[in-house]
Amino acid sequence: MFKVVKYSIFAGVFLTLVGCGTKIEILPEIVESSKDQHIIYAKFDSNKTYMKKYLPSNVIIKDDAPISVEYNFTNIKTGNITIEHNLTLEMKADLKFFNNNKEINITSFCNTYKHASVFSYSNYTKFRKVCIPEIQKNLQQQINIKFEKGEFNVFK
Repeated sequence: MFKVVKYSIFAGVFLTLVGCGTKIEILPEIVESSKDQHIIYAKFDSNKTYMKKYLPSNVIIKDDAPISVEYNFTNIKTGNITIEHNLTLEMKADLKFFNNNKEINITSFCNTYKHASVFSYSNYTKFRKVCIPEIQKNLQQQINIKFEKGEFNVFK
């Protein structure tokens, strides 16, 4: 579904959140993490101003920045009780930095599932609240890696 060849990023991180029985998988897995926090200043180019609060912490909104940023979430799949008796949510986050000449796209996926019975209530809001912070961290690390590899130099 998502392939990153340029980085040492591989699929398959599983975290179990203690106490709630929800399992979460964040893709792409970041194998080489950056020790430095690289700040990117960008104009927010969307009418979805509520999305600003979900941006990774190293993306700072600045109205006179030389690049723009768009950000959105998509629920790829929600599933009620499956044959394996799991409730599932698959979310995708797309982050795009651009100017008139160039663009950089970064994507992160969050897959959550919880063992359930046929009588379980499916509250996807709780799944989203688990996914969003993990997606933010993942995108933040991808930005740092791209910055260190010089990919943001296209905007200079």
